[in-house]
Amino acid sequence: MDCEANTFFGVMNAFRGLNVFSLLPLSRQEYMLMFLVFRHRKTNPEGCTVSTLTRLMRVPQPAVSRTLRGLENNGYIRREVCREDRRNTYVTLTAAGETEVQRANQLLEEFHRGIQKRFTQEESDQLMELLRRLYMAASEELDEMKGEKQANG
Repeated sequence: MDCEANTFFGVMNAFRGLNVFSLLPLSRQEYMLMFLVFRHRKTNPEGCTVSTLTRLMRVPQPAVSRTLRGLENNGYIRREVCREDRRNTYVTLTAAGETEVQRANQLLEEFHRGIQKRFTQEESDQLMELLRRLYMAASEELDEMKGEKQANG
């Protein structure tokens, strides 16, 4: 591996090692599920379906169900089967769940402010744009390489 690629993967691995979610009393997956339900409550007051959560999280449905079961046992969410279509289950936050998501959001915002104060606004804007471009480039390259791998069998 050349020096630039080695540096790139070293930095990516270092970021992976930063466990920002260790600041929260929730795991990353618990927080993300609760955040998605919290965010969707304005457009979907009946709740967010398990299938929507699975699609947005990009993880297998059994993993989502397992995490939801734990959140339900802890009193953070409620699950209710849809009366019109029993194949759908809606997830809503309890009052305790809303409080926990808001608390977690505050901690993450505080963390972000702490980082951002080390950059000028221009640097911060440029960094966000570069990170978006990096994500898109990496996503596209991964899709291309997976497609080539499947084509070559």
